[in-house]
Amino acid sequence: MTFQMFANLSMPPLRDMPRAFALAAASVATALTLLAAVATRGEPPAASLLLLSVLFASWYGGALAGLFGLLLSVVSFDYFYVGEMHLFGAQLAELPRLVAFIAAATCVIRLCASHHRAVSELKTANENLIESNECLMRANEALERKSTQREMLNERLRWSEAFLREAQKISRTGSWRWSLIDGKLTWSDENFRIFGFYPGFETPARDAIFERIHEEDLERLRDVVSRAVQAHRGFECEYRIRLPNQAIRHVRGVGRPIQWEAGRPVEYIGTTVDITRQRQTEELLRKSEAEFRSLAENLPDGIIRYDTDGRRLYVNPAHARHSGIPTESAIRMPLDHGWSADIPAPEYRAMILDVMRTGIPRQILGRWRAPDGSSVHFAVHAVPERNAEGETVGALAISRNITALKETERQLEESRQLLRRLSDRNETVREEERKHLARELHDDLAQYLLAIRMNLSVLGSEFGAQVDGLQARTTSMIGSVDTAIKSVRNVIASLRPAVLDMGVLPGLEWLVADFLARTESPCELDIRVPDIKLGDKAEMTFFRVAQESLRNVARHAQATEVRVVFRRAERGDFSGDIVGYLNGDVSADQCDAYVLEVEDNGVGFDASVQRPRSFGLMGIQERVLMVGGTLEIASTPGAGTTIRAVIPHPTHE
Repeated sequence: MTFQMFANLSMPPLRDMPRAFALAAASVATALTLLAAVATRGEPPAASLLLLSVLFASWYGGALAGLFGLLLSVVSFDYFYVGEMHLFGAQLAELPRLVAFIAAATCVIRLCASHHRAVSELKTANENLIESNECLMRANEALERKSTQREMLNERLRWSEAFLREAQKISRTGSWRWSLIDGKLTWSDENFRIFGFYPGFETPARDAIFERIHEEDLERLRDVVSRAVQAHRGFECEYRIRLPNQAIRHVRGVGRPIQWEAGRPVEYIGTTVDITRQRQTEELLRKSEAEFRSLAENLPDGIIRYDTDGRRLYVNPAHARHSGIPTESAIRMPLDHGWSADIPAPEYRAMILDVMRTGIPRQILGRWRAPDGSSVHFAVHAVPERNAEGETVGALAISRNITALKETERQLEESRQLLRRLSDRNETVREEERKHLARELHDDLAQYLLAIRMNLSVLGSEFGAQVDGLQARTTSMIGSVDTAIKSVRNVIASLRPAVLDMGVLPGLEWLVADFLARTESPCELDIRVPDIKLGDKAEMTFFRVAQESLRNVARHAQATEVRVVFRRAERGDFSGDIVGYLNGDVSADQCDAYVLEVEDNGVGFDASVQRPRSFGLMGIQERVLMVGGTLEIASTPGAGTTIRAVIPHPTHE
């Protein structure tokens, strides 16, 4: 039993043996110390204390410490408390006590060893349990991660399938799978819809599918698929489908082998794409292109299409006739090849590129030297061309021969100039006639009337007292003659006021004074230049403009304030007509001009509305144009009217 006990002892690690022996020695020493302390009180409980030391040593130090403590306790017990035995003696009477002590200590050691072994096993089991628990937790976490990943993969798969279905529906693309071993076909939902079947059922039989394929395309499709299978390769074919409502649908079928056995394909996958809209669009484009070419090739105007680099892509026959450049050369050669316009080719190309860059149409005018040497005027209207996404992909230019129009404009301008010269001549003759008539009236009729008045006055003075009633009659006749003289003077003033011979400024003063005398409206004259001499035509024009303007104010304006301003022109008063005065020989900086403005606060009128009977304003406008000036009429209903006449007076005259 003791041997078995020692066999079951678990030896502590070597590093812990010194500590175990020290603990056993300390326990026995402590027991001996206590025994020595209580020895005076009678026989000490030596066996009990030493047994406690063995218990303490084996409990805390293990079985080896307990055995070492037992050995020390036996020696001490024998030496100090067994009378005359000392282990080597033959006192049998003391032997039971020692054996009992050893047996008790051995039991204590075994109990403590069992306790240690149980604690160690429990600790090991606990550690193993903790480790197993940790392994289980790690395995559980790994399983949870795998489960989460599987759920995510399943969710992604569901979304992918949903996206695939929607993508196929939007793009009108069906997918299929074909097993060559058993001939089984598997279709996607969109493939059912393309062929006109309801999705969700089993794939239709082969004969039902062949009935939907157009009879003119069925044999060709079979041949394409058969040759592809025999050649162990993919296939692609376009064919038509006839739906139950007799509508025709164009599709493109594509197939590729995916599984092989013994070097031969045993399974195909592929797609069926509905290209009906594409074919309809292509047909519309072909028709549109045919219509465009038919229209372009029969138009009398030249049509040119340019790419984004300014190269010609298309020219119609009219362009070739007008430019003298054959169609092939115009498309193949650079833009400057055969170029004979007054606009340089790089500048014209820059204009076309600017139209494509800005997207703003542009009108280009110029002249072209025809092959026969004649000059051809042309007008090019260039617009950008855009694709379906709104991106500029080129430019379209329509070139029109406007030579006849230019010639008509030239003749019209010549006619206008001739009419103006005739009108100027008529006005000059009319003013001369007025001047002559006014002078004749002043020199002849006015003198005769004055002589008659003087004679009547003398007649009344000499014979009035002798003849009854003669004085009264002569007085009445003198009044009539005075009225006649006044009428003659008014006629002379309306024909040509004598004050106009003194210059334009006295003429304006006379007009304002006459306006104040005939109307109740106040009129202000603002003269900002010193006395000048402008020439008969300019002075007469200013006078007639002011006269007609004040006449219109008196008749129609209902104005309460009128202002007449005569000043030297400022730079902002010049226009293109004045700059071009004297055939363009005199610029605006060299040209001295004067401005007459007549302003009123009357009822005004709409200046944009043409008045068929407004010959007064038309007449003064023609007068101003004939002397190289400009006339501006600014009026708004209820806001008054301003008439501004600007007439140049060259400084070199």
